[in-house]
Amino acid sequence: MQRNWIEIAERLRLEILIPVGRAARTVPGQGRSGHVSAAVLVGWITRGKGDVYLDGIRTAGNQWMTSEKALTRFFAELSAKEVAARSGQAQQIRTEAQARAEAALSEIQARRKQPKGV
Repeated sequence: MQRNWIEIAERLRLEILIPVGRAARTVPGQGRSGHVSAAVLVGWITRGKGDVYLDGIRTAGNQWMTSEKALTRFFAELSAKEVAARSGQAQQIRTEAQARAEAALSEIQARRKQPKGV
């Protein structure tokens, strides 16, 4: 996915920037530290998580920066995609169950129409 870095920088310019190291300490993780590492956030900025990217910019001092609002947008989009995927799976499961029920009903109706002893 091609990202529009100018648009990202303009959006972040209106927000309070924080170094990704500090931002990482606000995101719960499973390691001993209890939070994700700065490298994880840089990965979310550069490679994304699925199709979702964290807004971040690299400053002249070679430090990656993001914002609390960017983290909120990132996690909101991840959540929305997860809910959509799960509801799509639920819809597919319901559709398959409906198809099985309709097939069973058709079979029952066909049996009722057959003369007895056949």
